[in-house]
Order: sequence, then structure tokens, then C-alpha cells
Amino acid sequence: MTAPPDANVEAPRSPEAIAADPPVQRADLLLDAPLPLAGLAAHLSAALQWSLARVAEALLHGGLWIGAQRFDPEAPVAADAHLPAGTGLRLYGFERPPALPTAPLTVVHDADAWLAVLKPPFWSVQATRASRRLDLEAAVQAGPGGPEARAVHRLDRETSGLLLFARSGAVAGQLHGVFRAHAVQKTYVARVAGRPKPDQFSVQGGMIRVAHPRHSRFALVAEGGQPSHSDFTVLGPHGAAETWVEARPTTGRTHQLRVHLAHRGHPIVADGIYGQGWLPGGPAHLQLFATGLDFEWAGAPVSLRAPTPPGCPSP
Repeated sequence: MTAPPDANVEAPRSPEAIAADPPVQRADLLLDAPLPLAGLAAHLSAALQWSLARVAEALLHGGLWIGAQRFDPEAPVAADAHLPAGTGLRLYGFERPPALPTAPLTVVHDADAWLAVLKPPFWSVQATRASRRLDLEAAVQAGPGGPEARAVHRLDRETSGLLLFARSGAVAGQLHGVFRAHAVQKTYVARVAGRPKPDQFSVQGGMIRVAHPRHSRFALVAEGGQPSHSDFTVLGPHGAAETWVEARPTTGRTHQLRVHLAHRGHPIVADGIYGQGWLPGGPAHLQLFATGLDFEWAGAPVSLRAPTPPGCPSP
């Protein structure tokens, strides 16, 4: 059994994780006078005491929000356009430029209405508050999926594996309905601390959000919360102190498999929220991999599979 992490202590992160996911700083500004859009970066730099280069990079990533609306620095504006006094601005900027892995996208299945790709670790699925450029959806839109491509479901930033994209908003709506109806069987493999017993087990309970100084964090409770259920099968050992398990969630709560395995006393290796985080010589990212999607489309069964990670026994 592994002791739960102390929420007040930042779990160690791998050099790859630190490079790919730098901290984001937020700055808020309430305009006391009209702000011209011409020379916006220079005006924000002076008002916020950020370097001009850093403000320019934040704008390039789409990190400026005017109320609830993201500001588009590439949209044409009139020469005398300005933001009126009393406007509230919020700017998100990376403390340093992210260094994401740049391997080409791997398309697992290419259908007329949708496609499945392999998500690399460290990539967010969709745009974040700080960037609309460094996400897998933007890469799919610029590449094999076309400009209307939409992610149908999500994976955590450090989770890798199968991800489904619709080629249009209409198809995305249909596939969202399939997921909401729990008509998709999702399969994962995870490398966990210790050796779970028995070889087949289930975890269920209500999931609630709990306070954490730095992350979104969830816990399993006996009563209340959002219902959750996962089935697990032990696949085999990884060395003397770790085990590969297959996971089949029947609900889709945020962090569900991570919470369920940690609750069982076997957190996923390199989990910095529910486990011990990165250890020198260990894997650089969370050892959770989406390996299977099974559903029905247009009256026919679809079964998608991704390669299992190195060292993992075949299910």
C-alpha cells in the first residue's frame, strides 16, 4: 500500500513535465481610461509591468480575455479602435515558453465523419485559458481533421492514447450523445504501485471535488457526490514493486481511474496529485494509457485499439 500524498507538498515533476507544462501567471486590469488596440502589447506591458516580449507571446497564444471573451489578436481592427474605460481585462501568460513533444500525429482510424488519433503525453486536448495554439484539437484542425474538427471526449494532460475527433460540429453532437448514453466502452492500461489483490476487482462510490492549493482534485465518498464505477483486471507485474492493470470505467468522471486506484491503495505511477509523483529514473509522465474504444456508428460496431505501452502484457 502507498501512503497518500500530502496536498501541501508539491510532488516532484520530471524535467520533461516541467519543460512541457510551465506555470501560468494571471494578471487582471480594470481600465480607468480608454485603451487603444493599436500598440496593445506596449500598453499592456506598461500597465502590468510585464516585459513586452512576454505580453506579445501571451497575445499570440490568445491569453487575453475581455470579460468572458477571448481576444483574437489576428482579427482586423480599425485604426482608432479602443477598449472603453471600465473594461475588465485578464491576461494569462506562461512563465517560460512550453516545450511540447513535436512527434507527428498518428491517425489510428480515418472515417468520413470522424477520426481517431493517438494523443501524446503533455498535450492538452483543447485550448486552455493561456493558449489556443498548443492543444491537440488545434493540431488536428490544422492537419488530418480539417478546420471544423472537434474533440469528442477528453484525456488528462499526461495521459496518452486513443482520442476521438468529429469532423464537424453536427457529428460531434451525435458522438457526444453516444458517450452520454454510456454506449462507449473505454479501455485503459495503467502501471500502478504495488500489487492489487484480487486479480479482478471493482471500485465505486460518489466523487466530489476537494480543496487543493494547486490542482483540481477529487475524492471518493461513500454517500453523495457523482456516481462512479470502474472495473480492473491485473495483467502482470512490472519489476518487483509495480503492476500493470487493465481498467474499464463505466462512468466518465474527471480523474476517475486515478482516484479509484489511489483509493484502493495503488496509485498510478508518476501521478503527482494522487501518488508520489516523478521519481528519478522513473517514467516522465503519468502511466495511464487509453488503449481501446468500442461503440456503434451508423448501425455498425466500431472497435479501435492503440498499441500497449512497452513492458505491458497484452490484455
